[in-house]
Amino acid sequence: MRNLAVSKDYLIVSYVGVLFGLLILPILENTKPDFWAFTFINSAGIILGFLVFANLALTVGGWLGSRWANLWQFVKYAAAGSTNALLDIGILNFFSAIFRVYSGGLLVVFNIIALLAALINSFLLNKFWAFKNTHAFHWKEFIYFLGINLVTVIINSSMVYFLTTIIGAPETISPPVWENIAKLIAAPVTIMINFFGYKFIVFKV
Repeated sequence: MRNLAVSKDYLIVSYVGVLFGLLILPILENTKPDFWAFTFINSAGIILGFLVFANLALTVGGWLGSRWANLWQFVKYAAAGSTNALLDIGILNFFSAIFRVYSGGLLVVFNIIALLAALINSFLLNKFWAFKNTHAFHWKEFIYFLGINLVTVIINSSMVYFLTTIIGAPETISPPVWENIAKLIAAPVTIMINFFGYKFIVFKV
């Protein structure tokens, strides 16, 4: 079975894997699960594990993509989208862990900062890798991109605010954990909006 993945793909997913590992660390530090202790060995093991997993997943995706072309594009979009989602969640946890903020207006500010960082990474990975739009940079394209993401920022931040501030964390769940549950609940909605918006409006493949 032919593998569609080339050296550039492996280089990019290696970046994705390392970034995944790095971004998991502030999430673990913020939520502090019982199994976690912040040591060099544990941190390096997580980063290495995600690096290996990302390359294995790309290989499998490349094999399957040789039979279903649309699946190959979605595999790359999923890698980019997962990275952007974790960048969003990781930065939010970083700020929450430092400032001990888990609800309210300031959390929304942190959430928007995290989403903007993910937005920049998203544009680069999706334009030049997932959707392979090799045309020169166009402001019109970027404006469409901003428009799609403005919708997702509003939806994502509204859902996070509603779940963390209006509903609040249940008694059996700590605020840091509930904050991440709220982000995970909001993620599938924004991922699907972005995928169809990028494919049919922004990058037009």
